[in-house]
Amino acid sequence: MQQDAEQTKTMIEDEMTKKYGFKWDVWIGFHAVPSMEHVHLHVLSSDLCAPALKKKHHYNSFRPDLGFFLHLKDVLSWFELPTATPFAKGPTFEQKAALSAQKYEPLLKKDLECFKCHETFKTLPQLKAHLQKEWDDLRAERGPKKSRKIKDTSLEGSEP
Repeated sequence: MQQDAEQTKTMIEDEMTKKYGFKWDVWIGFHAVPSMEHVHLHVLSSDLCAPALKKKHHYNSFRPDLGFFLHLKDVLSWFELPTATPFAKGPTFEQKAALSAQKYEPLLKKDLECFKCHETFKTLPQLKAHLQKEWDDLRAERGPKKSRKIKDTSLEGSEP
């Protein structure tokens, strides 16, 4: 799974570079409480500016600092933990994998807060406008630099 996810991430980053001239973070992970019955892995761009992001709970479900979005590397690390036995010390796989909807679903109702600067917003359109501005600033900073044409004045004022 990790290898397939990394290949997908590389394809997305290649597309970013072709289209925008630079790449930015791509997140890979799961929701703590799945929105569908079958297991599915989310692969998304970290700008969170997509038109499909239409509701508060959508944004909060992907906000990386809130805890509802579980990064793939973290979930895969659970498989390195010991299984529950009377002698197990520290966290076990079963403890980590027992994700309670009661614990995680309230996170979706948290205030709309920018995951970068932590500014809060009353509406999703306000937050998305802010995120778009942050992305535009990043693009201006890291994207391809526009070459300035310098006027050639070496021949000005000379007689033919």
